[in-house]
Amino acid sequence: MTVPKLPLSFPLDQAVDTIRLSDKGSYYILELNAPPDNRLTPSFITAFIEALDTLKFYYDPKPLVTTSTSPKFYSNGLDYELAQKTPNFMSLYFYPLLKAFVDFPWPTIANINGHCFAGAFCLAAFHDYRVMNPAKGWLCMNELEFDAPLMGPLMSIYVTKFGAAIAQRISLNAERFTAKTALEAGLIHAHGSWPEVEEIVKRIGEYSNRTFYSQMRAGILRNVLTTMDYDNETRILHERRDRLWKYEDENKPRIGALLSKL
Repeated sequence: MTVPKLPLSFPLDQAVDTIRLSDKGSYYILELNAPPDNRLTPSFITAFIEALDTLKFYYDPKPLVTTSTSPKFYSNGLDYELAQKTPNFMSLYFYPLLKAFVDFPWPTIANINGHCFAGAFCLAAFHDYRVMNPAKGWLCMNELEFDAPLMGPLMSIYVTKFGAAIAQRISLNAERFTAKTALEAGLIHAHGSWPEVEEIVKRIGEYSNRTFYSQMRAGILRNVLTTMDYDNETRILHERRDRLWKYEDENKPRIGALLSKL
């Protein structure tokens, strides 16, 4: 078959351009283009994975850079309400997107040009390299602010890549990292934009045609991959909840009785 020249828009079978894929010579650019804030919805994720598959199946090996057409948002993460309403959203959509980045055969770079929140922060962490706009945007896992759990890879990726102390700042502080504080914490490899991205491309581009690049990445993320079973992680969450409830039922009356005698 004759492979069409880039640029291409995804999904391929629809007259929309949710994802834009182009060739910049020494690297590819995948642009997130779902205004206003590139929410990770089922249709968006489906187009995203289709773009990754198209690239690795039919085009020459080069580093892949993801970024956004929005000047304000890289991505604002999941559409939480829609995700809650979509059966098996994590198992059928979000986790497969993360796994697609683990299995992608060439180096990946996130050019974080704006705000990058929640599930999008997790997605950026699954890239090999991250460059962040120093003039605008935060990296933030804000689930604590609306009392949602952080399960599976939404927690384990930060412990594995950045260590427990930084993971605590990310999760239990819901810290909003600027490019400056993100660089100091080791969350990103540079603050800047395309010149910094292209400097990374120069350093790592030659490894795009290596057979075992993704195997090595998967080895680094071995512990993360073990947490990417949503049903099992939900079972663990519920077992912990039930254990805490049982403990309270058994011990609260005793503590109450002691307090009443004071």
